[in-house]
Amino acid sequence: MNAPCEATLRTANRRRLSCIPPVGLELLMVAAMTFLPAAASAATVIQCLGTETAEFSPGLTLTPKATAISLTEDLSTCTGISDPPVTSLFAEFTATLPAGCLDPLNGLAVSLELVYTWNTGDTSTFQLTATVTRAGAVEIVTGIGEITDGLFEGASAVLVQTLPVPSVLHCLAPGGVTELSGPAMATITLVD
Repeated sequence: MNAPCEATLRTANRRRLSCIPPVGLELLMVAAMTFLPAAASAATVIQCLGTETAEFSPGLTLTPKATAISLTEDLSTCTGISDPPVTSLFAEFTATLPAGCLDPLNGLAVSLELVYTWNTGDTSTFQLTATVTRAGAVEIVTGIGEITDGLFEGASAVLVQTLPVPSVLHCLAPGGVTELSGPAMATITLVD
């Protein structure tokens, strides 16, 4: 019996082309978290898990080009004690960046602002520096920064997402690779 697929990519004709087993992605996410600084004993940590989907227009091909990238993060499971209690968060982000199929975002380093919406209806504005590194068949997007406005203002935040890297065969599909998805995690340390 095969393990469920947690990271996928799709071509322009919406076919799922590959799968990365969840065990490998979980190991990458745990490895990324082990390098985070330890929170002070008085701090409260909220950790949220879910998925991230990246859509590319035009689809990614072997030749890097300016590409509209739409990211959707749906972190549907949050744990930790907070006031108000939060259980999930959601964000969307769109940018036009140079991207190619073999290294969709590898080497990207950018400062950005994301507005997350919590299940309570509250929002948090994150000011982050995001970097992308490649580890085998996945790219790891790491954002480090703080919440500058809204719910939990002043808290530090670390976001980690993983996306599969398409193979050359996927890049040659008509229309290129139009979608990648994989697990995502946010760790928010509240300042007391």
